[in-house]
Amino acid sequence: MTTYEIIQKIHAHPLATAVVFLGGEPTDQLDFLKDLCTQITATCDKDIALYTGREFEVLPQDLLQHLQVIVCGPYRSELHVNGWPASTNQRVFKREVGQWKC
Repeated sequence: MTTYEIIQKIHAHPLATAVVFLGGEPTDQLDFLKDLCTQITATCDKDIALYTGREFEVLPQDLLQHLQVIVCGPYRSELHVNGWPASTNQRVFKREVGQWKC
């Protein structure tokens, strides 16, 4: 899909409050992900969350500036948290007033 097609699908769901990237490894297509997040920030009133097996420290600033929530680190099924799509070894970051909190 193109960035335009994805943005159109996001606009088609006006009750959704966030766009979440997960499954596979979203940052494997980093340039596309950054472009898409830029477009979402510019045209949609939605928060953006990212689940990534990579660590927070290696994520580029031009991606971070568009995100509100990041779950990072490798998912381990034996450490799965009931009711939350994450495992206890992963870190959760939330941006609050321009600062990232873990």
